[in-house]
Amino acid sequence: MSGPEVFITAFQRLRDRLHWFRRWSSRGTQLALFLFAGLTAFLLRFDFVIPKAYRAHLLAGICIWAVAKVLVFQVFRLDRGWWRYVSVPDLIRVAYGNLAGSALGAAGILLFATRGFPRSLYFVDLMVCFLATAGIRLTVRMVFETLRTESKIQKKRTLIYGAGHAGVSLLREIRQNHAIPYDVAGFIDDNPAKAGATVYRVRIFGTGEALPSIVKAHAIDMVLIAMPSATGRERWVKIEKA
Repeated sequence: MSGPEVFITAFQRLRDRLHWFRRWSSRGTQLALFLFAGLTAFLLRFDFVIPKAYRAHLLAGICIWAVAKVLVFQVFRLDRGWWRYVSVPDLIRVAYGNLAGSALGAAGILLFATRGFPRSLYFVDLMVCFLATAGIRLTVRMVFETLRTESKIQKKRTLIYGAGHAGVSLLREIRQNHAIPYDVAGFIDDNPAKAGATVYRVRIFGTGEALPSIVKAHAIDMVLIAMPSATGRERWVKIEKA
């Protein structure tokens, strides 16, 4: 085996190990959240003092909920994916996964747990588990967004011309692709009713008529045109500073 082939093989093995580690760390984190949600549900239900008579229910509930949710999250493919890119559709899937996992867990508790399991715990566990599994994803995304914001010092300050679907898609692509050298400072849009609104925490400064003053006020280096009617050459405009 030649030198380049050895290097490529070693790189592939490292990549596979990192992928394996990331997936299992994600699964381990979710399992810990399932156990945390079940315990927290009991603590909230009994004002943080669980009576001895319900400790058997606690053990049964936590075990059954954990098994049910692990299975459901695998079926929904929620045990994989990059949490740093979590979006609203992903959170909706998390909500459905929690609902299905809690329903399967409730069925298991009714079949296998001893009688007298408090019914309110089904709802409390569902809410706590959703907040935990959705919250960890949002936290990871916020951390990476913050790191990306801090690393934008050397990037070109950019405006996106067009705050419609194309403009929002362009903004998301810029944020997710570290190789794109743009720091989006804001939007401009020809619809005056949009002025002052925000899209993904990015402000719409005004209309195209105010472009020169906006460029000067915000030290803009580049304008990216995100309008379906724009031609290929009109997709970007470089701003010459005085």
